[in-house]
Amino acid sequence: MKRALVLNNRICEVVSHGKEFEVAPDFKWLDCDDSVTPETHEFNQVGIVEKQSTMLERNAELKAKLYNLDLKTVRGLREFIVSKFGNDPTLPDQVRNYETAAAETRAAIEK
Repeated sequence: MKRALVLNNRICEVVSHGKEFEVAPDFKWLDCDDSVTPETHEFNQVGIVEKQSTMLERNAELKAKLYNLDLKTVRGLREFIVSKFGNDPTLPDQVRNYETAAAETRAAIEK
């Protein structure tokens, strides 16, 4: 557990519990989670919360990760379908063509 020094909804400093120091009456010390930093959190009527910009940045990173996972899943499914059913006349040429183009592009990147 840590302590955050707050002034006017702004977290000025975060210290370990027991390391607080005397401050002017306008400041106040509040208990906070170990993850709290002045750069990533703020104080509002709810309490100490993550800043909107921090949440948006983290969400963007998570969305990018999810996008990459989705691409890998689609690629895996396409590879599986073409390897198992590549000669099946009912398999749309589009699936076969995508996999061929993807394989050629991957081969070009690896060189």
